[in-house]
Amino acid sequence: MIEAQPITADAPSDEAAEHLKVLKRMREMGMERLEALSERVQLAREDGKDELLIELSDAADKAERSVRQTVLLEIHVKNDRDVRVKERGEHRQRVATRKAEIADKLAGVIDRPERGRERVERLYVEMDAWLAAHDEHLILTRPIPELIDAIAADLGLEVDWVLARAHTWSEPVLTIRPAQRTGPPLSARSRRALAKPP
Repeated sequence: MIEAQPITADAPSDEAAEHLKVLKRMREMGMERLEALSERVQLAREDGKDELLIELSDAADKAERSVRQTVLLEIHVKNDRDVRVKERGEHRQRVATRKAEIADKLAGVIDRPERGRERVERLYVEMDAWLAAHDEHLILTRPIPELIDAIAADLGLEVDWVLARAHTWSEPVLTIRPAQRTGPPLSARSRRALAKPP
């Protein structure tokens, strides 16, 4: 039996935004300081105060470097945030695809004529709850047959596995024995899932 684990949460989405807010303020303060120093440099040049001019020019150079470094850091944080957002989106897509694959395969276990429509729909709700309650890493890394067995066991169902070949020349694959039906599947969800190729 696979125990439910805490769902792995996304990294706080506002962390990068907070960093960018701080960096923006630092850049603005740096620009204000640079502008003030530039004005003082101009006045010192006009007044012929060479020593003060050297001192102020040095301070202005440092302020300019600081602003430049802050801008570069802002760009780095934005790029890093964009990469993380993209990675999280791709991760969510992988999880959604995997869950859909598991759910489609479980349709053959859940939707059996002897269960009746009401129980079939209730089992789908319980299956969705199981998938939502378990850690995404587990869902992505455990073999699908193992996950199907675990879900079925928690739902009080048995899985009838068989080795089947799509073609006489292809390798046999583990699949769920189809139910013996005299009519269509009981649930619309099952009809969609069972219509897909194995």
